[in-house]
Amino acid sequence: MTVRHRKVSAHLKLVENLDSEITALAESLATPTTGRKGPKDSDILPPDDAFSFNDLGNADRFLQFAGDDLLYCVERKKWLVWQGTHWQFDEGDFVFELAAEFTRSMFLGIIYKEQLQNATRANNAAGFNAILNLAARRKSVSIARFDADPYVVNCKNGTLDLRTGDFRRICVSADSGRSSQDRDIGKESG
Repeated sequence: MTVRHRKVSAHLKLVENLDSEITALAESLATPTTGRKGPKDSDILPPDDAFSFNDLGNADRFLQFAGDDLLYCVERKKWLVWQGTHWQFDEGDFVFELAAEFTRSMFLGIIYKEQLQNATRANNAAGFNAILNLAARRKSVSIARFDADPYVVNCKNGTLDLRTGDFRRICVSADSGRSSQDRDIGKESG
């Protein structure tokens, strides 16, 4: 057996072990145990702010996972990522990779059968694409919103209003989209 065959064989055993662990977990969640302590699953109601185990709930969880650093530009059909000083179009699949990391993490801390089913669906193409599509709808913004005020300029450490000379520290907002990376303005308005 060659080294390559051994590596492939080892990889297949890992996949088989993972599959059997997932199957065992699903079966243990599906069959109630006798003498089980605590409330029945049907007696547990999620809190009002809980996410549902469906595509929309997954999209909301993904956006919570990503924070306020994502917007979706409707006209360009591209994600924008906050770079700390400005919004930049996602040309390198950052959002895709972030969503992949999020969906893989959904298998951690599974307690209920519905969570396992939801995580499994989210890691399939249909569920994964649904998360991205619904998240895009939730975070959509028109490109016209950027540079809405031609007299407000982004600088490294904030925004400068050219009409008044007022300076404000950086905040995540699509309304002040002009970027000036090489200027560091020191005057702050009070």
